[in-house]
Amino acid sequence: MLGFGLDITPSIEVTGVSYVPSAVNFFANLPTQPSAFMKGLYNDFFINEAANLALHDFVYINGAEYEDNLRVNLANPGVFTKTPVSTPIFDKYVGIKDDASGTTGYNTGFVPSTDGVNVGLNDACWWVWFEPNRVINSGAMFGAANAGEHGSIRMTASDAISPFTNIATVDPFKAQLNPSLTSIELQGLYSLVWNYPTLTLYHNGVSIATGSKALCTDVVTFAVGELFQNLNGTKTSSCQGDVFAFGAGSSAINQVSLYNDLLAIHDDLPVWSFYGDSVTQGYLLPSPRTQCWPTLLCNGRGKSPFNNGVPNATIASFNATNMPLRGSTNPDYRIFLAWGLNDCVAYSTATYSAYLQGEIDEALATGLTANQIVIITGTCTDPLGSQGFNTTNYLTYVAAASAVATTNGCQQFDLTTLGSTVANGEMAADGVHLSVTGAVKAANYLIANVA
Repeated sequence: MLGFGLDITPSIEVTGVSYVPSAVNFFANLPTQPSAFMKGLYNDFFINEAANLALHDFVYINGAEYEDNLRVNLANPGVFTKTPVSTPIFDKYVGIKDDASGTTGYNTGFVPSTDGVNVGLNDACWWVWFEPNRVINSGAMFGAANAGEHGSIRMTASDAISPFTNIATVDPFKAQLNPSLTSIELQGLYSLVWNYPTLTLYHNGVSIATGSKALCTDVVTFAVGELFQNLNGTKTSSCQGDVFAFGAGSSAINQVSLYNDLLAIHDDLPVWSFYGDSVTQGYLLPSPRTQCWPTLLCNGRGKSPFNNGVPNATIASFNATNMPLRGSTNPDYRIFLAWGLNDCVAYSTATYSAYLQGEIDEALATGLTANQIVIITGTCTDPLGSQGFNTTNYLTYVAAASAVATTNGCQQFDLTTLGSTVANGEMAADGVHLSVTGAVKAANYLIANVA
């Protein structure tokens, strides 16, 4: 039987630290040894989820320190090690995503018709962890299908805006659940359980939809892919959803336990979240992902960025996607709201202040304290008006954001106080976006001052 049973054997001493045998075996199969911190999280997961892991043919934790480590199967290390297809994007501690081309992802090498041990013809469970604000289109987050064939094993979302009408499908066993859900958060743990004759969709351990299907008579004969459903022809997905954890197994899985233990890992990982426009995204920088101010800030503070900067975005346009802000129970977690650049030509300062207050309220509703919310203003100036921005008008939005931050007790940092940092000469050629030098100076200022 693939997987391992309850880990009741004594812990093994490894370099002065005790790990259970299943964890030791997993570490031995990793291409790159993780930090002691990460090993501790893995070890706790192996201890707490031994019973659930024993019911799986494969499980992958994608929120890893190193991309090559997320390829290793926790349920049975050395079996069904994932191989990359092209170059999927890896965000340290956050997970993986497609490059929007629909051609990148991973091949698990797992063929349900020949490799399934725990997963059965009419007894299966598939689960995935979504980070918030990652666009998921009509393609599959994972699956197995032949070219031109309807999806076999897949989890999909119709688009980035609720309601979602196609959140989950199990079809290799010729069973589908396409619930029409009027409100759904595309974040956290989604599990689809097929236990003849019932299909059940869980979110964060709680059942949110059920369906009934006929007995299945066949099993798909193609390998399961991650970030797309088709490994045998043109890829069918352009998903950009971060997958934190993914697995397959029996309907006997304890959904509440699984969610709680994945949440514990999620909240312990050193991630900071950033929401804003093109300046946050790193637009016009030679290497936006590595040279933008959020990445540089995180590098200086030992964190990893969850960057949600979107070119041309306003608070209003971001809120229109109905995507929630990323929360955490970790007191070291910080969320950065860096708006105003596009907002100042979209609506009044009063409207801008109301939108900003709404985002602060949403962040507080996740359990964050006011001090964990950081307001960033003054990310650019446009003295010449070359991009249609009026500097004087923009500064009124800076003042409005400062007032909102003060009212709520949030941290607030105005980059216009840095003088030359935001002077036109330190911008990119368009006079608006931070240059490499400007991004470095902005990041260094925040490294020294963010609490």
